[in-house]
Amino acid sequence: MTVETKISRWDTTEVLKTQEDIDIYLEVAFESNDSKQIAKAFGNAARAQDMLGKASREEKHQAFMALDGILAGHDVDLDEAREKRILS
Repeated sequence: MTVETKISRWDTTEVLKTQEDIDIYLEVAFESNDSKQIAKAFGNAARAQDMLGKASREEKHQAFMALDGILAGHDVDLDEAREKRILS
């Protein structure tokens, strides 16, 4: 008898159901100090935000401010990072 096993690809965004989930996920990524993991986490967080898409403009602003706060806690300034990327 042959048993078929269905294996599906893991999608992190399926478990990031709330803004709090996303915030915690990003904090853990930063704690790793692994730039590849942090970059991947940003991509996953952005996709999760899109999936939460029903957020109002105010909720999206609050999410951005939360992300900015997390980054600031790791001495990352979004405006400064954007300037360096544009100017370099």
